[in-house]
Amino acid sequence: MGARARNWPMRQINIITENRTGALDDILQCLGERRINVESLDVECAGSQGVVAIMVDKYDEALKTLTFAGYQAVSEDVLVMTIPDEPGALGRVSHRLKLAEIGIRSLRILARSGGQTCTVGLVTEDNARARELLGDAVVRAA
Repeated sequence: MGARARNWPMRQINIITENRTGALDDILQCLGERRINVESLDVECAGSQGVVAIMVDKYDEALKTLTFAGYQAVSEDVLVMTIPDEPGALGRVSHRLKLAEIGIRSLRILARSGGQTCTVGLVTEDNARARELLGDAVVRAA
């Protein structure tokens, strides 16, 4: 799993919100009013609650803005990796973590580069151990 050097420190903000029509729009409007750009977004709903995982260009300002607006927002470090864009590449990452008994909290494709490489954001139960284990693929750990 060869990595290409890239300076991309990332932190993810997780927002717990009620699962209702317009909840995501409210969050995005709140950030947009402060000229905070969304770089990555993932939304999951389970019953009456929703979880919005978001990465932005102005992390500190976004966290303050969301907290001030009354949202329950917490942050996590994201390991950023560049892996080959080929069948089985994500599976090799997840298998290495499984063998080391490191649970995955979130995994998302952040960017693809012409079918050659894929930039992935990963949050685990133990990012320090995951960074060691996947050191050949981790580009930057926030």
